[in-house]
Amino acid sequence: MKGIALQNYITRGMKAFIFSFLLFFVLFTLLAVLLMFTALPEKGMPYYILAICGITCFFIGLQSGIVFKKRGLIFGALFAGVLLLSILLLSFVLSGMENSIFLLRLRYVPCIVLGSLGGMVGVNLKI
Repeated sequence: MKGIALQNYITRGMKAFIFSFLLFFVLFTLLAVLLMFTALPEKGMPYYILAICGITCFFIGLQSGIVFKKRGLIFGALFAGVLLLSILLLSFVLSGMENSIFLLRLRYVPCIVLGSLGGMVGVNLKI
């Protein structure tokens, strides 16, 4: 019985990661279209990307809270951290940057906090 429950948690957690990655890429593509076809200033690009990461971290935290139904603060932060780290590592690999110190910046802390908030909201949702 416990093996089936663990498999259910893993399956639902992986679905949450896949949906979060899709949400990230859709929002990132929308940002690229807005930058290309509107007068949106490019100098705000780090803030736009940080906002997109915050939205996706909130979404993954929300999903983790819905899946686990307990400890939303911890699971939301954990899932958001793993998602954020995987996005940063993917961008590091795709861009070919040689300096990996950008992964350790404090500007990503609000994303983890938003993931924690999403986890707390997800635990308290009646779904």
